[in-house]
Amino acid sequence: MKSLARRFSSSKQTDSGDQQQSTTVEEGRQNQSGNATELIVETAVPVAEQRSVLSNVLSRRSTRLSSVSSRTSSRRPRSIVPVHDKYGRPIRVHPGLETVGEMVMHPFQELELLRRRQQEFERERKEWEEKHPGLPMEGEIDIEKRVAVVRTTIHFRHLMNERKIRITDEVVEQLKDPLNLSEEEQINLLRVRHTDDLIDFLHDTERSYAVKVHKTVMVKNQDGDPGDHHKRSRTMSDDARPPILIDLSENIYLEIRFKYDEDDEPITNSRRPIFTVPDPDLSDEIGVHSEATWLELFGDVFYVGFLSTYTHEHHIVDQTQLGIYAAWFVVVWWTWCSGAMYSARYDTADVAHHIYKIIELMGLVGMAGSSHNFWDKPYGFTIGYMVMKAVLLFQYSTVLWPAIVSGSKSKPALMGYVAVHSLALLFWGISLLYLDDRASRFGLWYSSILLECIVHIYFMTKNAQVSLKASHLAERFALFTIIVLGENCMGFIRTVMESGTETRVVIANMFGVGIIFLFFFMYFDDFSKEVLEHTHMSQLWMYLHFPLHLCQVAFGIALSDTISIYSLGGVEALMHNATTQHMSSLALSLAAVAAAEEPSGAGHGEAAAADAGHAEGGGLDPSYVYRSFWVAGGLILVINSLIKLVNTPISAARRSFLICFTRILNAVVFFGLTATSYDQLNGLSMLGIMAACLLFQGALDLLD
Repeated sequence: MKSLARRFSSSKQTDSGDQQQSTTVEEGRQNQSGNATELIVETAVPVAEQRSVLSNVLSRRSTRLSSVSSRTSSRRPRSIVPVHDKYGRPIRVHPGLETVGEMVMHPFQELELLRRRQQEFERERKEWEEKHPGLPMEGEIDIEKRVAVVRTTIHFRHLMNERKIRITDEVVEQLKDPLNLSEEEQINLLRVRHTDDLIDFLHDTERSYAVKVHKTVMVKNQDGDPGDHHKRSRTMSDDARPPILIDLSENIYLEIRFKYDEDDEPITNSRRPIFTVPDPDLSDEIGVHSEATWLELFGDVFYVGFLSTYTHEHHIVDQTQLGIYAAWFVVVWWTWCSGAMYSARYDTADVAHHIYKIIELMGLVGMAGSSHNFWDKPYGFTIGYMVMKAVLLFQYSTVLWPAIVSGSKSKPALMGYVAVHSLALLFWGISLLYLDDRASRFGLWYSSILLECIVHIYFMTKNAQVSLKASHLAERFALFTIIVLGENCMGFIRTVMESGTETRVVIANMFGVGIIFLFFFMYFDDFSKEVLEHTHMSQLWMYLHFPLHLCQVAFGIALSDTISIYSLGGVEALMHNATTQHMSSLALSLAAVAAAEEPSGAGHGEAAAADAGHAEGGGLDPSYVYRSFWVAGGLILVINSLIKLVNTPISAARRSFLICFTRILNAVVFFGLTATSYDQLNGLSMLGIMAACLLFQGALDLLD
């Protein structure tokens, strides 16, 4: 061991430019570049020699690691950096975070990335062996350490105050080691005179940084410490490095924080502020856990009532009604989605955002109150949507203001959001002139929605400062999926209450419960709140939920109708009971269709059909119910498969491919069953077959 330590020492002495290290372990810790290091030595080598040798070895390793940890997107992308053990040795090629969807969309790029990972691993392995001769590539070494991630934050004490700063030699000396500044970068940093220049420097050199604004009204620090008003109670290890706070002016200070995995995030309670400046830069919050607020959940309750009421008042009885419902659902779904994208990223839970929510819900209630005229005279529906869009426009403008003043790189994206919401408000206002011209009105509506989608897709893909990875939007989508499944449950429970207690009907109801649960299980078995942090194709994942939710609603209606038809004895039984006093409205609709198909000589059937048609204004086609039952169920399986594939890492794709293949195979079976009629397959048989297929699929899902 002593000779090995001497070899370490001699290899260090051959590298020019290395500074003399401290002879104590404690001093060695303080000289690390962004790392807190603990040395454990258990040999008979003299203590002074142990400390000197190991400090020299770790110093070079610490400097190399800090160059990686102090950047979010270094010149050597994180996606190709090999996996290291606790001693810094490269042990295997980076496994990759790519999904199946990315491989399909960009096959050549992903293959090139795989080649670069292998090259990087070989290069680092060779470099390690050259720098540390005699150090084994496997097994334990008498060195233990923790690696810190360096985070740089530019703090504005007051948004509208002076933004000029002064970078001195002393400031550069303090930043040199934590940020691993080269000589050229040190010279360039000395030329910085303004916060815009400092942001550009950190951005161009690809350092991890964020911009924070704390006050809109000047509040003087009582004790003068540059970070006192922003300090948070933390539970840290005794050997963790404290943050470095550097005053750059009376209004600006710099914070260098060393984040360790063992550090606990603060839990604090405080009085709700009247107004908090929204954070325009979300890049430092990527990976930070957040949850949906009570205010967001309260707003979703209104969408539950809106969706449920409209669905049951506008029963889908044919293709025309399905088209009307889908046209309405597009607007309502996008209304919820666009609001969720803002609140999941920028909601500060202050009093101002509660006021925004009240106004937004007033617009939603206005839309709900006039939804019955959505197809023909949607004046109130349009006004309600414009109110909600105006609230979003004001909210994004509030975020844009500090972005412009602070010079944040999120400014282009936020300007795009403000512009496209202004344009959407204009389009919907113009549509008020075309209330009688359905084609022009819908053209303006859906053009505005399409433009919003394009803008969101473009900026969320290109700009980390507005990334969905810094949000809890995945949780919001899961909650909205629960809302849609809840709508299925409400319609199903209503059907159960009306269907009676016959044994055959109870069995059919139990099959219905199993089917709804298995669709729920299929979605949430794959779900993770952190899905957007690991999925590069998060936009595709998000927008796939629209057809999923629409198919879930259509399936819920078809499921309830199928059970109702079966509980009433089928089409033939409904014909004979069409004139009974206690027949449900659904029975009357079915009797109208059945009687209309009777031969012309059946006068009694014609009369029944006329009475039923007069009562309901039209009939429900049972064959449509059965087709929609199978088609909607199959589409849910297909879309769930796509959502799963988009989220699946290629390294774990084998089982996922099997699961998705069986889902699609079940969907094909469902599509094929649309050719059957009620005479060949009654309601109970249909429910039993679907429940059995989904139960088999659920068992396969457990393999993943």
